[in-house]
Amino acid sequence: MELEKKTLEDYKKLDQDIKALENRINNLRSMTANYEYGSAKGSNPEFPYQPMTFHVSGYNILDDEKKRIRIRNLEIKLEKQKKASEEKRIAVEEFISGIEDTTLRLIFTYLFVDGMNQEEVGKRLCMDRSRVSRKVDNYLKRTQSTK
Repeated sequence: MELEKKTLEDYKKLDQDIKALENRINNLRSMTANYEYGSAKGSNPEFPYQPMTFHVSGYNILDDEKKRIRIRNLEIKLEKQKKASEEKRIAVEEFISGIEDTTLRLIFTYLFVDGMNQEEVGKRLCMDRSRVSRKVDNYLKRTQSTK
């Protein structure tokens, strides 16, 4: 199985993307209803039928309907993103668990799953940061050249 480095790096950002979309949905839901105010001219209903101005106010139904449609569309998009995110997550985890070399598997886990930087991984595994980087690059090149 092969994955690109970008896919591995995106593993850390999968949850952030979903949370951002959930926040957008929650913000739309928390928006209050729009009331509109206006005035209309008419006449007094009783004699003498003098011209009068009536003040009217009401709930804007069209804006609310648009908001509900937008929320529904975002919810559909969220479900699609959750499914795609889960598929990517599984692919990355299968790729990492398929690495036979224990040190290399730990490097990939620390870097791409746990979100450590190369310096931290190097300290944890008693190697230089550049060696961590070389091991990752060499392994990815090997897996891509065997396809």
